[in-house]
Amino acid sequence: MKSTEETVTACIICVGTEITEGFISDKHGRYISSVLREIGIHVKKIVLLPDEKEIFKGELEEAISLFNLVFITGGLGPTSDDITREVIAEVKDVPLLFEDKIWELLLKRFGERKPSPSNRKQAEIPRGFSWFENPNGTAPGLWGWVSDTLVIALPGPPLELIPMVENDALPVVKDVFGIRLGSAFRATSFLIPESVLEDVLAECAGGLSWGTRVEEYRIVFSIIDGKADERREVFKRVEEKLGSFYVREGDVDPAKVLFDTLKREKKMLAVVESCTGGLVGKLITDIPGSSQIFWGSLVTYANGAKAFLGVVPEVLQKYGAVSAEAVRQMAGAALEKSGVDVALAISGIAGPEGGSEEKPVGTVWISVIKDKVEFTRKFLFRGDRGRIRRRAAVTAILLADTLITDKESLDRKVNWEYI
Repeated sequence: MKSTEETVTACIICVGTEITEGFISDKHGRYISSVLREIGIHVKKIVLLPDEKEIFKGELEEAISLFNLVFITGGLGPTSDDITREVIAEVKDVPLLFEDKIWELLLKRFGERKPSPSNRKQAEIPRGFSWFENPNGTAPGLWGWVSDTLVIALPGPPLELIPMVENDALPVVKDVFGIRLGSAFRATSFLIPESVLEDVLAECAGGLSWGTRVEEYRIVFSIIDGKADERREVFKRVEEKLGSFYVREGDVDPAKVLFDTLKREKKMLAVVESCTGGLVGKLITDIPGSSQIFWGSLVTYANGAKAFLGVVPEVLQKYGAVSAEAVRQMAGAALEKSGVDVALAISGIAGPEGGSEEKPVGTVWISVIKDKVEFTRKFLFRGDRGRIRRRAAVTAILLADTLITDKESLDRKVNWEYI
């Protein structure tokens, strides 16, 4: 049964055999659900479907009978198993029409390359539907009515889907359903356990609603309802409770936080990594334009590589590679050899083997040097190898950002119990 006019309900259908067979994990359902909740729309069902027409048609027909809004992700590519257009057209009982303007944009995107004949299907849309231009790919988004349900279909790649949700789909949804809610206040937490963040939000919300979206390197949370100043006040209380090291305003990645700081301060960063194996460098260089602020990352995994960099062999013999003395020399050598402004070094035991009673698995030393200011600290991260490496990389990134922006002692600024 559909909702009353006061409540809009939604279903999200994520299409792709690669999802249902476990080759990739679905993140679109969680993301779209969180942004819809921010504007007061309740997602009642999220479905993962293979690229099989009859199954897809059945689920779409059921969703249209039950919900006001259906979001579909995936299935808009040029291949034979990209069937979203065809399924929508069959359920609506209309033909697919070739849209010349979409084809012109697609040809322009291909430039001197010749598109495949199969790309022509990406210019087809169900009769009666409208489309969103895709500046980041070849598949446009689609939207229109099937019976009295609004159906929105978007491409699957996150770099295409997320901008289309924010810039195109949400404005349509707000307009169609007469939603007048102001924008939610978004913020991001790093390294904080989800349960701790939930408890703090409950304590600080002051009667306002909130939502969270858990991702690999962060948790994005949104303060919903109330006036803009009330939402900001909730954020300030959360920030005061957890600390500005862990909580940042906006929907931001840890590497983007450091990128923006380095760019604003006109500084360059050099990195030396051992247990993280280049992960810090990878996160930074994922950002377009990172060459403006990033000198490079040296992966000195073996002791011989550390000695090659400039770590004194006697230090490695006496204190070990996972030690304050070793990471200080690693960061210092990177600063000296690169000639940049900031250097950070990481060395640790990511496991599952290699730990000892003195240095258990999860022991990680991080050193950051800016000019003549140095900060070096030992951390003990919990979890499997991947989680330890991720937390070490994020911690190092945030330490570098904080050292650049704040001259206070990090020991006075940061509550280390959350790491």
